[in-house]
Amino acid sequence: MHESQTLRIERVHEAHPRETAYTVAAYETPVSDRMWHLTATGATPAPVRAEKVGNELRSTPPHGQRLNLNA
Repeated sequence: MHESQTLRIERVHEAHPRETAYTVAAYETPVSDRMWHLTATGATPAPVRAEKVGNELRSTPPHGQRLNLNA
């Protein structure tokens, strides 16, 4: 991820273990369209979430691509 990009992380605390609990999204600017996002359920192990987010921040996917940690 480039230093000029914006990263947003949302955590839904009341989510069922099989529903989306985490959403991480990257934007070119704070008001631009989303470039990519990934989601994870509450059941996704913390080490998997951390590794996946770190990998995605190092290599930005194509514009608009959705990444799913549970796949």
